[in-house]
Amino acid sequence: LGATSTEQRGGTAVVAGSTVIAGGLTDLAAGFINAVRLAGIERAVQLASVTPARALRRDDIGTLAAGARADVVLVDSAGAVHHVWQDGIEVQHG
Repeated sequence: LGATSTEQRGGTAVVAGSTVIAGGLTDLAAGFINAVRLAGIERAVQLASVTPARALRRDDIGTLAAGARADVVLVDSAGAVHHVWQDGIEVQHG
């Protein structure tokens, strides 16, 4: 938003001193869980990985395949993070 000041009200960012919505405050894990509930796991995975990779014209990300970067976050149905792998190496457990 550049130089525009914002405030947090509930789960929404608004332009300071107004009721104009400036954005949402949902984190990636919560957004992913919402997508799973609304569109199913396959579509949610596509929206969170394949689609952004294609938009960036990258074929080394967005898929779990030999030779691809393996950045993976394992979350439960409540959005709690249980494992994180970066470049195929587990960097967070539990």
